[in-house]
Amino acid sequence: MMRKSTIGMNLLLWLFAGALLAQPQMTVPVDSLDFGYAPQGYKINCRFWLYSSGHDTLKIANVRTSCGCTQAPLDKRIVAPGDSTPVEIIFNTGSYRGKVTKMAYISTNAGTEEKKVTITTEVLPSADSTFPVVITPSALDLAQWVGKKSGEMKFQIKNVSTSELEPQLITSSLDMFKVKLPKRLKPGESAEGEVVLTSDVPSTPVSKSFTFTLNDVPKSRFTVPVNSGSIVHPSTPSPAPTNH
Repeated sequence: MMRKSTIGMNLLLWLFAGALLAQPQMTVPVDSLDFGYAPQGYKINCRFWLYSSGHDTLKIANVRTSCGCTQAPLDKRIVAPGDSTPVEIIFNTGSYRGKVTKMAYISTNAGTEEKKVTITTEVLPSADSTFPVVITPSALDLAQWVGKKSGEMKFQIKNVSTSELEPQLITSSLDMFKVKLPKRLKPGESAEGEVVLTSDVPSTPVSKSFTFTLNDVPKSRFTVPVNSGSIVHPSTPSPAPTNH
């Protein structure tokens, strides 16, 4: 009698485990995105990925953000098992100033609980007084390259600290351009960086950016907007830092 009960219990557990495995599941490798320092009055972007890690099709119902200054367009809403899809976060720094925190909430058929991704930015009203580097210009304009498939835009990075710094690229819009950064910067040294277009620039507004980090103690991050037709210069008094 005991053996039959054990067999029955094992069968129920096996069926239950099989049912769980057959359900859709979502894996999001990141729970936060950090733009670091970014200039006021521009749109910046980055991507993260959603993975369909279950044995059934993942259906994305919605990716909502905590306010209208942040968008999260999707490439697709139906993701087959083993497949993935990017989510692009576009944040308009507008007339914010200081540290800003926003949220993206992902709803799927993998469960009733939303997945939350935190987005942080340190918005700078004056981009020429940053530390430990100053980037000139602080934003790049794609307007001159509309309709063209090739082109180069240069910028300067100046080390205003007393330590040698090594810039390292974190994210960029690889579908449109690649970024070349100087390998190292001695104290007080300026070096040239470059954005090289890899595809044509459409006539519709483009909101792109790239983010790099430094090897200083706080691991400082800087995001450089690369926009065309979508620059939103602040025209209203800057609000206090906002958290949602």
